[in-house]
Amino acid sequence: WRLLAGFEPGGDRCASARLACGGEGTAAGGFGAASPLGLRGLHGNVREWLSDCGPGCRTRLAAGAGWRDAPERANALGSEAFDTDLGFDDIGFRLLRDVAADEIEIR
Repeated sequence: WRLLAGFEPGGDRCASARLACGGEGTAAGGFGAASPLGLRGLHGNVREWLSDCGPGCRTRLAAGAGWRDAPERANALGSEAFDTDLGFDDIGFRLLRDVAADEIEIR
């Protein structure tokens, strides 16, 4: 995740990412500035669950910034631990699939 999100979206962070700038709740997955690879939503909207866990796996790690975070956190690549027994509306995961080159537009 850190490799994919390690780019500067530039511009107005409230316009290029879904952060705590007056909106509330998650936006559609295509929201926000596109990365150099064409991925969206890497800087804001929801934090990303990571496969890592905290001590004893009583907590799970999430990285990035979500819609509750201030604009200053837009490029936060560090991770934070969260209780595994709670649900969150600003932390999620990304579904991916392998795509053959002939299925996508080559840029």
